[in-house]
Amino acid sequence: MFFKLLVALVAMAAITALAWMVLLPSIVTDALRERTGFSVSVRSLVVNPFAGTIHARGLVLGNPAAFPRPEFVEVRELQAQVELGSLYGGQIVIKEASLDIARLTLVQPSTGESNDRVFQARLVGRGAFVIKRLVLRCDKLVLVDQAGETPGSRETNLGLNQTYTNVRSSAQLAGPVLGRAEALGATLGAWAGQLKADAAVAAKKAGEAWQAVERKAEESLPGIFPSLDQRPKK
Repeated sequence: MFFKLLVALVAMAAITALAWMVLLPSIVTDALRERTGFSVSVRSLVVNPFAGTIHARGLVLGNPAAFPRPEFVEVRELQAQVELGSLYGGQIVIKEASLDIARLTLVQPSTGESNDRVFQARLVGRGAFVIKRLVLRCDKLVLVDQAGETPGSRETNLGLNQTYTNVRSSAQLAGPVLGRAEALGATLGAWAGQLKADAAVAAKKAGEAWQAVERKAEESLPGIFPSLDQRPKK
């Protein structure tokens, strides 16, 4: 009797695992499509809810119909580990992530924001996540510019392989990616303004962070070196 029960439990676990593997990709793609308005397809997806790990292959995102080009990003492989506790807080924390992109198409329409910023805002909001460590690889970059003086598209063999820390916005990635494209001879057009704006924001944040460190140091010094206070005691 016990043996039959054991076999039944194992069979049920196997069926549940199989159903999870078969149904999970369609569940995730439907949820992403509904939340962002971007088309989503994935060849394989494995999620471990107990370890907080995600492994996807053949992930393809397409732009909403309002954009002049349908292509957005073709991902060969995505791996990530999420801090499970952060899913219940105000900010999602991703410990580590690796993103291998075959082709990234950034589209700047004649009005409105670029597709990467629209996708981030709809998916997780602005400033609602942090990736502590990200390894980003990207083979090809396509810039579609409908807002510049000479609208058009340009493709660059980017060959990017770079590691980032504490990523909180797609703007932190756009600057280095566009900067490398420009160094390789790509004409940025309307994207040049975004590159300068992102650099200015990064410089401002770095200055604010340094000022915070200086203030903290000034507040701590009297406590660390009380003997420096030579004022006469009353």
